[in-house]
Parts: sequence; structure tokens; C-alpha cells
Amino acid sequence: MAFLHRRDEQAMILGKRVEPEEVENVLNEYPEVERGIVRAFLDEAGLHYLVAYIVPQKGFSLHDVKEYLKSKLTDFMVPEFFVEMTKLPLTHRGKIDMKALPKVLKEGSYK
Repeated sequence: MAFLHRRDEQAMILGKRVEPEEVENVLNEYPEVERGIVRAFLDEAGLHYLVAYIVPQKGFSLHDVKEYLKSKLTDFMVPEFFVEMTKLPLTHRGKIDMKALPKVLKEGSYK
């Protein structure tokens, strides 16, 4: 049996390992976030960046969410991009359809 690569969602940001699920858990603790998903993507230089997809509740403030995350996480763990959505896409089985989430590309990115 050959081990080719990690099968989890870990990302390396500024030389440190980040689990998007850990960031997602903190994001979902915020009262004005109905549901949040955090995913890691690679830019064309092979560097990871985080994107948070948020279904907000009334009273939602992106500034306040970022400040909350900064108070609970180290700076490099705070997502670089935030996408506000009315609902998260679901598969026919009711799970989050990760492939249907819009991909946020950094300038010059291709993946």
C-alpha cells in the first residue's frame, strides 16, 4: 500500500497547518450566522487561502463576524474571503454540495 497524500482538508497557511473545519466550528458559534462553511483553495502559486460561505441571520455584520473570528482564532486562520448566501446548496440526499459552492479566485488564480 502506498501513501500518496493526506486525505483530510488540512491547509498550510503561512507555514502553519489549518483545519478549515475548526474555523467553521468557531464561525457557526457566532449568533448572527445561521450556517457557515469554510473551505481551503489553492492559488496559482500553490498557496492555500480560506473562503467562508455564510447564510446570515438578521442583524448580520461582516465586520462583527471578522472581529469575532479574530478574537477566537489566530490571524492566519481567519478566512481571506467571505461569501454571503441565501442558502447553501444541497445534494439530493440533503448534504452540503461542496462542488456547487461558488469558487472565489484570487487575482491570477486558476484552480
